[in-house]
Parts: sequence; structure tokens; C-alpha cells
Amino acid sequence: MEAFTESLMDFIPRVTPRYERPLHMAPFIDALERAPGGNLRICFSAPPQHVKTSVIQNFLAKLSRERPELRNAYATYSADRAQRVGRGAAAIADSSGLDLAVKNLDLWRTREGGQTLWTSVGGGMTGEACDGVAVIDDPLKDRKEAESPTVRENHKDWFHSVLETRVHPGASIIVMMTRWHPDDLVGYLVKNCGFEYINLKAIADTHRPPGDNRQPGEALWPSKRPLEMLLERRASNEWNFAAMYQGEPRPRGGSLFREPTYWHELPESGFKVSFGVDLSYTEKTHADFSVCVEVWAVPPQRGIGADEGPNGWLFYVTDVQRKQVEAPSFALTLRAKSSQRPGKFYWYASGTEKGSAQFIKAKGIPLTVMDPKGRDKYTRAQQTSELWNNGRILVPSDSEAYPWADVFTDEVTSFTGVKDLHDDQVDALVAAIDAALAGKTFELPGRSGGGRWG
Repeated sequence: MEAFTESLMDFIPRVTPRYERPLHMAPFIDALERAPGGNLRICFSAPPQHVKTSVIQNFLAKLSRERPELRNAYATYSADRAQRVGRGAAAIADSSGLDLAVKNLDLWRTREGGQTLWTSVGGGMTGEACDGVAVIDDPLKDRKEAESPTVRENHKDWFHSVLETRVHPGASIIVMMTRWHPDDLVGYLVKNCGFEYINLKAIADTHRPPGDNRQPGEALWPSKRPLEMLLERRASNEWNFAAMYQGEPRPRGGSLFREPTYWHELPESGFKVSFGVDLSYTEKTHADFSVCVEVWAVPPQRGIGADEGPNGWLFYVTDVQRKQVEAPSFALTLRAKSSQRPGKFYWYASGTEKGSAQFIKAKGIPLTVMDPKGRDKYTRAQQTSELWNNGRILVPSDSEAYPWADVFTDEVTSFTGVKDLHDDQVDALVAAIDAALAGKTFELPGRSGGGRWG
């Protein structure tokens, strides 16, 4: 095979003309070019949609062409995604003139005996050696997985018992991901296994890796992800932004909801009504409350330039019923709400709570019981907090006419997800917002909307 020694920075736009030279990824590209035979142990983080996977696709195609004798591996959160990434890399390989002996969805083989395995984190690698580069790309699919201690521990076990045992001396391991949690695989490897951390932050600060020559406050990829957009996303959800965009996930404990946005008049028409419910088990004075939050949701206006995702909606919190009673007693309140103004009722309930739900539904209340699926209140609140912080969720400005408003607002804005004295109204609000958006398909997370409304 003809020698091929151009830089990866030049290879990418030559083979894939629609791509520019990814100069914003220079520190990562430099590490990748040192990886074959370099015995590197590197963790890399970059914000979403900053072409890190595209860089890896080009790198593995180029590596198979230049060093066809090497055996490499690529792993991500699912076998389906691994195959999709592999198909994209195969197209790049074809464009570069690489003639593979075998080009299956899960395995490439070169005519010189090298290979690239496309697999999942947690998947098998029996009999597959790696003497080139092993890449782990986004082992976590979403926040739900990131918040699961079991999933995180399984990733660590797979890394040590499967992947690490297949890596030969001199081979490099590259772990790249958008961060979600302080103890994700990157956090664990950097803290406990001596991995170098190359963290390309969406907005530069004083801590930058070699090769990142930005000044503090500059965007990583200003031509595609300008600073104004990044600042809007940071304002929407600082906790998410610190993790996903700055590569510095924070432990829980900080307030998730910022200052409220107020409504002065309610819409007269064009809205849909939804109710969020959180029910208690006991009437003891120290117990949780049973809560029903009523929301009027105004859909986005359709047209050129309209945001038809969640950030195009307006949500008016119009009533909160909060009583320290058991679920069966609260059924009377829910039935009155349903008779007054029909709408969807959502409740996140699991286990024995579902028995109370059956009682509620037997009273003729259209209650939908949502399975939390392992997501706690803090995790479920992420989308709602983003809408709240974008000014899309509005509360009454007149606390005399709406005496529940101050208590509701205080609970929401003080919610931290860590041993909060009361969080029932937060969970009910989340359920009401989810009920209003039920059946809609949006790209989440990742949209942060525009400026403040209301």
C-alpha cells in the first residue's frame, strides 16, 4: 500500500470536502496522531455537536490505511450506534482509497492482517486483540444512565475485565465523551488510573490544555457554536452546562431553578390544560404533602422562524392544591379539578404507590401513572428547569390573589435534589409540564431556546 503521511487535520477536508479543517479540535488531533504505538492513556471531553465522533471516524479510516497491520477497537454505548459510526467511517475509508479485505458492520479486516472492531461498551471482545488504538466514544447514552450507579460500575468492570485485558503493550486507549456525572468513566479513569485529561471547554477559562490558545471567555467553535448561543444555554441550566459543555460535572446541591418569570394576565383561549400530581401516604405533620399543579400550556405559533420545540411553548401555572392528606382523601380535590376544567393528570409513581393510583382512577379521574424508570426527581426536573430558566414557565405576579404562589415559588427555586425538606411541588410541576408535552417529539437535551419571555 502506498505510504500516506499527511496530517489528520489535512486529511479530513480532503477526503470529506464538506468538512472544514477542525482547528478547534487541534489538541485532540495531536493526541490521536501520537496514539499508534504511543502507549497513551487519554480521556478527552468536548461539548455536544463539536464533531468529535467525526474526527474519530476519519482517524480510524486513516489509521487503517497508514498502519494496516494494527488491530484497533471502537466501542460506544450500543452496538447499533457502533455500527452507524462504522458505516460512516467505511464511507471515509472508501473515499481515501482504502481497499479492505473484510468490511462488515462490526468488523473491518485489512489485507495485511490488521482489523478494526466496532462494538458496544459492555459487549464482548473475546479473541479480539488490540495492538493499535482502542477508542471508547460516549459510553453513556443519556443522563438516566449517567445517574445510575449500577450502569457506571458496570462500565468500570467492563473496562478492566474486558477491554484492558485485550490491549497489548504499546497500544493506546482513548476515552472520549460528553460528560454527565463526576463519577462517569472519564472521572474514574482520571482520578484512579492515571489517565491524562484533555478537556476542550465550550467557553474557555484559565484552565486550558496545551494547544488550546484561546483567551478566557472565547467560544471553542465560534463559527458554528457562537458565544451568544453558548451563554443562552448556560443561563438555561448551569448544572447541565458545566457537565456537558465545560467537561466539569458538578455534584448535586446547587439550586436548579433560577428566579421566576411572572404572568399578569392569563390567556383567554388557545391553551391546553394539564395537571401534575404528587401524592402522600400519611397525614402525620412531618409527612410529605399531596399536591396538584395546574398548568395552562400555550403551543408555539407556527410559521417561519418559529420554535416548535419545548422552548416555543408558554406554560402558565394557574393553581396549586397542596394538602397534608393521604392519597384517597386527596381524590376529592382531584375530582373537583377534573370537573372544573378537564385535562391530563400525570403522576410519577412506582412500587406500592400504584395501588393509590388505582383508587384515584376508580373515582373517575383520568390519571396517567408514569414510570420514573430509575430517574429520581432531580433527573426528571432537568427539562422543566431549562424551560423555567428560559422564562417559558410563568407564575402569578399577584400573591394576594393567588396565596399559594409564594410557597410554590420558594420551594421550586430552593430545590437542590439533596435532602430537600419539601420537593412535592417540584415533582408535580414536572409531571404537569410532561403531560402538556406528551406525544411531542423533540431533540432533548440539546436545545436551550432563545431569550427570556413573559
